[in-house]
Amino acid sequence: MPKYKVVENIDQFKLAVEELNTEAKRVCFKPSVSNGSRGFRVIANDMDEHDLLFNEKPNSTYISYNDALRILSLKPFPELLVTEYLPGEEYSVDCLANHGEVKLIVPRLRTKMINGISVEGEFVDDKNIITYCSEIIKELQLHGNIGIQVKDLPRENF
Repeated sequence: MPKYKVVENIDQFKLAVEELNTEAKRVCFKPSVSNGSRGFRVIANDMDEHDLLFNEKPNSTYISYNDALRILSLKPFPELLVTEYLPGEEYSVDCLANHGEVKLIVPRLRTKMINGISVEGEFVDDKNIITYCSEIIKELQLHGNIGIQVKDLPRENF
């Protein structure tokens, strides 16, 4: 679980970015209530804006800190989650549960996404992901069709 802060105004946003931003990690943010990748951005001051303009697709998730501040200062914004950015591959995990009892867990590696929606993937038999999702389902006594997304962190982060 990445370190995170919940913010409701520009001063809280600045403080959260300052606290979470380290040389080794980037920071990202997203509205606490949203759909898909709406409002999700990775603060990346090391990105070449010229390269972003001419070599990235228009729906790039990268934004400079100054651009984020400028936009967020324009008017009130919804509650945001500001978190450490997790590197690594992303998985969508389809689960079926009966009041905390695991019935089925199927992890899929997200190999292609468009606007935050997985449009191409690969089924994987990853025991760590399956165990992790099983623990979540049992602990929260989840019921029904459950979707869980996880990132596979490089082992040096453990």
